Order: sequence, then C-alpha cells, then structure tokens
Amino acid sequence: MGKYQLTVKDMISQIKDELPLIFKRKHVVEKVQERFGKEVKKSTIEAHVTALSNHPSSKHYGRREKLFRYLGNGNFCTIENYDKVAETNDVSDQEYDSGNYEEELDTTFTFEKDLQEFISRNLDSLENGLTLLQKEYSTDIGRVDILAEDKHGIPVVIELKVGTAKREVLGQILSYMACIKQEKGVERVRGILVANDFDHALKLASSQIPDLKLVKYVVKFEFEEVKI
Repeated sequence: MGKYQLTVKDMISQIKDELPLIFKRKHVVEKVQERFGKEVKKSTIEAHVTALSNHPSSKHYGRREKLFRYLGNGNFCTIENYDKVAETNDVSDQEYDSGNYEEELDTTFTFEKDLQEFISRNLDSLENGLTLLQKEYSTDIGRVDILAEDKHGIPVVIELKVGTAKREVLGQILSYMACIKQEKGVERVRGILVANDFDHALKLASSQIPDLKLVKYVVKFEFEEVKI
C-alpha cells in the first residue's frame, strides 16, 4: 500500500469531527499528526484539505469527493457544519474574497515547488531526451524555473504556472528564451510552458511560435503507508 497504513484522505476523515467549527489547514495538520504521527507530511495534508474542498485550487487535484467547504481567507468548515456556520457567521457563496491570502499563497508556492521538483527529476515526462542543466537558473531579468537541454543540445527554458496560464505569460517565457540565447551565444533556444490549463488567447498566440510548446499537467494523489 505504500508508506502509510491509511490513506491521508482516510486520516482526515477520521479526525474531521474533532476540528473547530471554522478551521484552517494548520488545524488539520495538527490533528492528523497528533493522531497518526509526524511522519505524515505537512504539505501532503494541506494539499488534501484543498483537494477535499471546493477551494478554487482543488481543480488541480481532480478529486470529486468533498469533505469541506472553503469560506475564504484560508478558512474551512466541514460540509455537515456549513449551514451552522452560515447561520452564525453570515457566510455567503462568495468564497473567493479579497481578504488575507497569505495561507493560499503559501499553498500555491508549495505546490509550484513540488511541481518543479517532480519535473526536474522526471524530465522525460515532458519530452524524451531532456537533460537537467539547473533549477531556478538566474538571468538578468529573473529566474528560469528549470533550464534543460534537449537531445540535440538545444537549451530549453521550462516555465511552470499553477492553474490556468494567461496570454501575459508568453512575454515572460519569451524574454527568458531571448536572454538565454544571448547569454549562451546559441542560435536557438526552445521553451516549454507547463500549466494546469491555458486560456484561448495564449493558445492562439503560442501557435505562431515554433519553438514554444505547451504542456498540461494533471495531478494524481499517491499514498504512502505510515509505519507505526
């Protein structure tokens, strides 16, 4: 079964009734690790909370079953308690409010770093023959998420975006490609843009750029057994 005796989803299911009426991801982490041990990774638990809710980022995980409702500002409640929360706190259906995004940004950053690490170790999942040159390669205009080289020795700029990539992202990756071309003194640099989805304008624009490829990622959970 992997590293854990129970799936992380089952662990969360077992402790969800012990959570406060309104809680944050950190409360779920504390309860799960208290019951099942510190070996259960914080980032894995946090990702499951997102996936098991209607949080806007849950679409990255493809999980249909929901245990929680997202209330905005990093707050959640269980599905069973939503009516009670709505009565006592006047919670509306406007769940993506403009309050404190610190926790959401932290989760997004963690997810992007995990995605970067996975792709760096599995470049063949993007394209056969890719070789890693460097993660977070520094240029005069910013850091390239991943700099690789294809089987023909051509530098490849790999840019990662969590969620849907917009047309504006093209300027960023094309600037990186131009910077690497100048810095390396090569005639050709390729680009691969990785995202969960791409808006229509970006797809149209990228179709006119021969050396740019769009790759869509799909997240699937893997479970590890806890040794107790």
